[in-house]
Amino acid sequence: MKICPTCNKEFPDDLNFCKFCGAKLVEKAEEPKCPKCGTIALSGAKFCNMCGAPLSAGIENRSKWEIVSSQRTVSPIENNFCEMVFVDGGSVGFGRVNSFAIGKYPVTQALYKSVMGINPSYFLDDNNPVEYVSYYDAVEFCNRLSVKDGLEPCYLKSGNKMNYDFTKNGYRLPTEDEWEFAAKGGNKSRGYTYSGSDDLDEVGWYKGNSRKTHAVGKKKPNELGIYDMSGNVWEWCNDLDVQDGGKRATRGASFKTDESCCSIFLRNPLPPYLSNCECGFRLVRSM
Repeated sequence: MKICPTCNKEFPDDLNFCKFCGAKLVEKAEEPKCPKCGTIALSGAKFCNMCGAPLSAGIENRSKWEIVSSQRTVSPIENNFCEMVFVDGGSVGFGRVNSFAIGKYPVTQALYKSVMGINPSYFLDDNNPVEYVSYYDAVEFCNRLSVKDGLEPCYLKSGNKMNYDFTKNGYRLPTEDEWEFAAKGGNKSRGYTYSGSDDLDEVGWYKGNSRKTHAVGKKKPNELGIYDMSGNVWEWCNDLDVQDGGKRATRGASFKTDESCCSIFLRNPLPPYLSNCECGFRLVRSM
């Protein structure tokens, strides 16, 4: 077994990076565990950091995973892997968002194909964002990947209605507030017009520099290290626009969008059954 040095999750030996935060996995060390919930104890802790149960004894020395955490490096893009970035909660608009994890990149064609068995995209390339996916396609992918990774699915379809429970630990689509907060750079925001810059050519693929989708992660990231939140593909959000005929929000613009329409504040409600070469999505997990 391997373990994530950052979020303390265990994974099988064939994985190299944490599915939740992207940290490089290390070999699991034989460290004392909480007798109640099984969580590996933190160095010197007297109580479990997860459930509060008393530990039989503190750990005198720093464990292997704590040492590696201080030496954490950024992992490369992997075609069939969802690397995520942790986002501390904060204020957005007149509200507030709780902490969450969001995909460092839009879902790629390779990742989508590894879960769904098909690639619906028009611009075929494993490292490009998947497109020609509807809101319903994106939700189904979230549930299937959750089950595949042993997590609780967030969505449940009842007739024509899509119910969701964001207290579950599985993958889901971001709310508009979460998407916008992450695109702005979270609590590290510098107030840019686009996600990571006031110069759209630095951070995004749009009508002025492209005629197709491009491999994710080729432009400059934003303040949180998140890529492609301006341009490339519109990204489905979970929000339902009741006043606009039950459409679902998309954010971020696409390779076919004019520069004037690429602001991170622009929203684009679309019918949830719509799919075209401009529509993709990005994953989120509640923390």
